[in-house]
Order: sequence, then C-alpha cells, then structure tokens
Amino acid sequence: MHTETASTASTTQATPSVSAEDVSNTAPVYLGTWQNEHVTLTITADQLTVVQAGVTTKTGYKVTPEGNGFVLIPTDVGADAIYLVPVSGGLEWVAPGVASPLILHHA
Repeated sequence: MHTETASTASTTQATPSVSAEDVSNTAPVYLGTWQNEHVTLTITADQLTVVQAGVTTKTGYKVTPEGNGFVLIPTDVGADAIYLVPVSGGLEWVAPGVASPLILHHA
C-alpha cells in the first residue's frame, strides 16, 4: 500500500510568468491563418506572416500579454507590433491611431 503525505515545508506559489518565446502555451487561440478583405495573417509557433496589398512579410516574433489580448512583436524585420484581441467569431487587430480595429476571421 502506498501512502502519500503532504510536505510540511513552506512553499510560495509564484504566478507563472509568460515566456515570450513559448507561443504554444501563451497564445494558442492566435495560431492559424486569419484574414479579411485587406490582409491575411498567418501565425505558427515560431513565425508570423503578413500578406497585405500583395506584399508578404515573414518574421519570427515574441509575444507579450496585454489587456484582453496579446502583442506580437516582430523580431526579424523592422515592423510595428501587432495587438490581437479575441472576439466572437475572430480576432481584432488593434493598431495605434486607427479609429476601428480590423476584424480577422479564421481562414
């Protein structure tokens, strides 16, 4: 018979930190291909691809939680960060200075 006893040592539970490189654990909702009539955004565990106006930009990225969503920060190109917020039926791509966010739907 195996009996387990609780440890009497005092432990402090730390809040798990979000690893910028561990996208699969931090933002699985964003993985996949998202699009609207103006842009296609494809996010894999290690690469971000944006196709807009016939121009394709591919880059690695880091992810940081922010508000209700996540900020994806390109690492290989000089591009602006992308703030994505999950909404019913898709993702909002919120850009600074833009009156209304782009709504992207799963492709």
